[in-house]
Amino acid sequence: MNENMVVRPVSPAPPESQGNMKEVGPQALAPRLAALLPACTGAAEFGARHRSSHSERAEDWAAVADIPDPDVRGGKVVHALIAYELARYVGLDPEPLDMLHASAKAQKVIDACVRRVTSVYRAEQARGTHPVLLPEYHVDCLAAWALEGICVGYCDCAIVTDDTIYAYEFKAGTGPIHYAQALGQCKLYALGLLGEYGTHSKIVLEVMKPGINFDRGIETTPEELTRWGEETMVPLVHRVMQGERTFRPGLHCHLCPGRPLCRAWIEQMITMLVSRYGRGATVSPQQVPKLSEQEVSELLGLLGDIESCQRPLEEWAVGHIQHGGTIPGYRLGHNPGNLRFHDEATVREILEAHGLWERGLKLRTPREMRQAIGDEAYQMVASYAVRSPGRDVLRRDDTVVGGLAQ
Repeated sequence: MNENMVVRPVSPAPPESQGNMKEVGPQALAPRLAALLPACTGAAEFGARHRSSHSERAEDWAAVADIPDPDVRGGKVVHALIAYELARYVGLDPEPLDMLHASAKAQKVIDACVRRVTSVYRAEQARGTHPVLLPEYHVDCLAAWALEGICVGYCDCAIVTDDTIYAYEFKAGTGPIHYAQALGQCKLYALGLLGEYGTHSKIVLEVMKPGINFDRGIETTPEELTRWGEETMVPLVHRVMQGERTFRPGLHCHLCPGRPLCRAWIEQMITMLVSRYGRGATVSPQQVPKLSEQEVSELLGLLGDIESCQRPLEEWAVGHIQHGGTIPGYRLGHNPGNLRFHDEATVREILEAHGLWERGLKLRTPREMRQAIGDEAYQMVASYAVRSPGRDVLRRDDTVVGGLAQ
C-alpha cells in the first residue's frame, strides 16, 4: 500500500458533504489534533465540524466520571489535580476537588509535575522577573494569523515572566512518549501566549511524562517559533480548511482520535496481517505449523492496536445512531450514571464536624463513602449525592434479521 494515500476515509461528515472539498474542512482543530498535521493532514478529517468552546479540562466531574476509557478518565483527573495544586500554590481559591481520587502512581505524576513547575516559579521570583503562573490556561493558538477560534485549547501550565514564556505539556500514564507531536502541541500553546502577552526574549517548551521518567525541554526564540508558525502550521491549517487530506499511517496514528474510522489505517493493518500470515488458514510446506515466538509477538502487537480502537469506534457508532444513523446488527442501550457529591465542600464540612473526614478522605464515590463511615452516618450527607446522566452504549441487536445472531 502506498504510504501516502489521498483518499476519503470512513467519515463522520454527512453524506452530502462527501466529495465537496469546500464543505469538508473542519471548523475547529484542538491543538493535540493540529500537532498531527505535519505528519498527516488526514487527521483534520476528524476535527470538529462546528466551532465550539471545546475544553480539554477535567472541569466537570459528572462528565469525567462517565468517560468509559479508564486511561482517558485517569488522565483527565491527573490534569485536574495538577491544575488544582498549582492554583492553590499561587494563592487562588479553586473549586475543591477532594472527591477526585488519584492512585499512588497517579499521585507521583501529580507531585512531579507540580514540583517541576513550582521550582521554576520560585527561581524566577528569586530573579525578580515577576512570574505569573497560569495553570490550565485557555489559549487561542493561531489568532495572530486571523485564525481566531480555529485552534483553541488549554495549555497544561504556563509561566510568563518579564523576559521568558514557559509552556508545559504533561502526559500521564506509562506508555511510550510521542515527543514530536507533544512538542508541536507545546509550540502551538506558546504561539498563543506570544500573541496574548507580547514578544519575550526567550521561549522554553517542556514535555513531561513522569510515569516513564521523561522530561525534555527546548529553548527557542520568538522569531524561531513565529517562523515555525508562519511557514509550517498556518499553511497546513489553511490547506486542511480547504479540504486537503493526505493520509500517512504511522506511529502518530496512536494519537489520532479518528484512527478507528480511518480507512488508510485500517487498510494498513489488514495489509500487514495478510502479507505476514496470508488470507488462507493453510500452512505452506516451507512453513512450520506453529507460529514462532517472534511471530506471536508481532501478531499480539497488531491485535493490540486493533483492540485499542474498539472503544472509540463504539463511541462513534453510538453518536451516529443518536443522530439518526444505523449500524446493522446493533442498537442503543443505556447505562445509568454514577453517584457523586454535588457539593463536596459542604460534605467535607459535615464529616469534619462529626470527626469522620479522615475515614472518608479521598473517597471518590458516595458508595465508597457509605461503606467507610456506615449507613447511619452516611445519612447526614446522603442528600448531597446525585446521579450523573449516564450514557448510551452500543448493544448487539440479535433480533435483526440478517444481524449478528444469524
